[in-house]
Amino acid sequence: MKNPVYVFMQTATRVFFGIYGGMKVIGHDNIPKEGPVVIACNHVSYLDPMMLGSCIKRECAFMARHDLWDKKFLAWLLPKLGSFPVNRGKMDRNAVKTGIERLNQNLVLCIFPEGGRTDDGELQRGEPGTALFVQKTGAKVIPAAV
Repeated sequence: MKNPVYVFMQTATRVFFGIYGGMKVIGHDNIPKEGPVVIACNHVSYLDPMMLGSCIKRECAFMARHDLWDKKFLAWLLPKLGSFPVNRGKMDRNAVKTGIERLNQNLVLCIFPEGGRTDDGELQRGEPGTALFVQKTGAKVIPAAV
């Protein structure tokens, strides 16, 4: 069962983006209703994780850059939203282990394979982590775009 903070934030962001963002979701039925799934999405804005999470009806786990945990409020909030830290730019075994654990719990793992936001809006080369998660868990991969 989803925790109340997750449910509240997911509902609030869905309403917010639906009203003010003109958000339209296409292809939601491509996400399997059960089993491990990796959603691989481009990353153009700080709002991308919230927007993506608000569109997915299943409980999600998110990889997020480790320095966000330096802020007390975010260190409290992010785990309640299914996030876990990743040290970008190097092999982070703890993040890989956590991602595999979440997939083995049949959650949806949302990742941004580019490794960070794009400055110019152009799709950047992806990091190899997506393939590793699929190889280790057999998760289905669903591409997404914001």
